Amino acid sequence: MLNINAQTEVELECVNTTTSGTYLQWSAHDCPGVFGGYVVYHAIDPALTFFEIANTNNTDVIINDHTVPADPHYYYVTYICDGVEVPAGTNTISNQGLPLPDINKVTVASGSVNIEWEPINSSNVGGYVIAIPNGANTLAIDTIFDPNAGIYQDFFADPDSGPLSYTVFAIDKCEDFEISGSVFHTTVYLEQGVGSCDSSVPINWTHYEGWDSILEYRVFINGTQVAVVPSNENLYNIPVTTTAQTVIVEAVNPDGVTTSQSNAIIIDGAAPTLPTHLRLFSTTVPGGDLVYLTFEYNTFTPDVSFNLLRGTVDENNLEEGIFLDVEMNKVRFDGSDPDANPNSFSYFYRIQAKDGCGAVFQSNYSRTVLLNATDNFNKTITLDWNEYELEGQGVSINHYDLLRYDTNDYSNPTLVATFFPGETMSYTDDVSDVVSVRDDGYEYQIRVNYDVQTLTEGSLSGESSYSNRRIVIKNSRIVDVPTAFKPNGVNNEFKPKIDFPNAEEYSMVIINRWGEKIFESNDPEIGWSGLADDVLAPQGVYAYVIKMKSHNSRDLIRKGTVMLIR
Repeated sequence: MLNINAQTEVELECVNTTTSGTYLQWSAHDCPGVFGGYVVYHAIDPALTFFEIANTNNTDVIINDHTVPADPHYYYVTYICDGVEVPAGTNTISNQGLPLPDINKVTVASGSVNIEWEPINSSNVGGYVIAIPNGANTLAIDTIFDPNAGIYQDFFADPDSGPLSYTVFAIDKCEDFEISGSVFHTTVYLEQGVGSCDSSVPINWTHYEGWDSILEYRVFINGTQVAVVPSNENLYNIPVTTTAQTVIVEAVNPDGVTTSQSNAIIIDGAAPTLPTHLRLFSTTVPGGDLVYLTFEYNTFTPDVSFNLLRGTVDENNLEEGIFLDVEMNKVRFDGSDPDANPNSFSYFYRIQAKDGCGAVFQSNYSRTVLLNATDNFNKTITLDWNEYELEGQGVSINHYDLLRYDTNDYSNPTLVATFFPGETMSYTDDVSDVVSVRDDGYEYQIRVNYDVQTLTEGSLSGESSYSNRRIVIKNSRIVDVPTAFKPNGVNNEFKPKIDFPNAEEYSMVIINRWGEKIFESNDPEIGWSGLADDVLAPQGVYAYVIKMKSHNSRDLIRKGTVMLIR
């Protein structure tokens, strides 16, 4: 005879409400005899009578004839073995899903983050999902398939980067869970503040988030508690010593027992120090529109900030400019001044270092070269510039090079002339022998060649500083078109004045007010005499279109109007 009491009841593993109805899944029977199917029971209250709602031979079923998803419903499953129903015991599950685990804390531990929670006492818990914020959403980062788990360590976390937030969801044995109504807990993030004017280093931290309140914060140095800070504060001053100190802050739960640690920071014990060497040795405008600066420095402490000082009057009238991100582990800074306008001004520069107590140390000064150019409209260009200035011992200005660039090829500038310190900083360049080979324009630039003694080189080093660039010849000056003419008068023929035209590609068309073409010429030497069909055209305004090819096969087109005067 079959012993029913020896049979194991089936375990209802999950109940999930879907668009098709309520889905139930359970473990398989262990009937050694004739299996007669599974019986599913339902009630709207576990204290009320359960009614049979389904009979199936499968280990799952969808119930769709009674469930209102927003309402709680309760289920259990039995099975028939040799005609006898094996009871379900106490395995009853609601369709409302699993509750959120109660998170005890998130805390920094050994450079990673631990998340601790209370396991849910339910037979259909299959494990837990660890999640983090992801913008306005929530991102699952790992799954633990252990219903009794209560701790997780995120080895990929970087608690030194800022406060980190986590939440935990329970999953059923069908591995289903819903990310909603989550409660995040956020670590304490500790960092060193700026300023140490009273032989101490300030620290500050973010508040722990997730508990209803905070009892207090405790400050530890090298593992020993040194202070208790009220829960509404997040600042403390660490006394400076001659040795390094490892500092952490611990948030304390109102229960007085549960705590969460911050990341650890190291106060190296060094007294605040400004650099004793701060040498500006290059200000230059290599690309023509942005000032680049290079300076050297030696040791300084983290509370020191660097700023650019800039002015256009002289080296003693400078205003504080942009903040410079100077790295402690280097001795040389290369950067730019994005706010400068080197095509309009010659700038004086200094570098200023300032500590948290307001003490400052300034570098030498340097002045950029501003180049000006005037087109004399007779194939000569007049250029003038100021001398380059670099204050300090070990600086020697050797000479100035005036460079001319073809704007189609910046790689091979022409050296026009060389000048020495004390000479007149001006020059008139005659371009009549070169302008015929181009029509786009030229750019000029001054290159300063000088020697300077640098900390990294230890001796005089050849450097170059460039001025801004000036474009002085453009294709708009190649074609000069009159605005009026008078046949049989002083200007009795209409035609453009063109430097170096390409006659084979040239054309000029004259159009009257009705859009009719009344004249055309393919020779730049033949202009319009004011005739239309061999008759003098009436006085008035006429349109023209002039086309030609440049030396580099570019299309040049000029359109406009001309007044015919009688």
